[in-house]
Amino acid sequence: MTLHSMTGFGAARAELDAWRVTIEIKSVNHKALDVRVNLPNELSALEPALLQHLRVRLARGRVSLHVALEATAREASSADLSIDATAFHAVADQLGALVDDARLS
Repeated sequence: MTLHSMTGFGAARAELDAWRVTIEIKSVNHKALDVRVNLPNELSALEPALLQHLRVRLARGRVSLHVALEATAREASSADLSIDATAFHAVADQLGALVDDARLS
């Protein structure tokens, strides 16, 4: 049996139009599954989908997901923000695949 660590950290930053998005995910060993998502107000509607996506793919551990959103142009406002659902689901699927690869065998 091969063991993989349940402790990890990942971070990514992307610039999209007038926005900078930073995502950090941390996990530590824990007997039960404890998922916490911290989103800016502009993205709070995504929280249930993100929680569900992570809970389906994880069996245990304490996982924290933090998303920061920063306007990079003065004229940017939350009214200008739109989410590309197709891109979101593609990123979520890739994250799920990485989680599956890191699972205990």
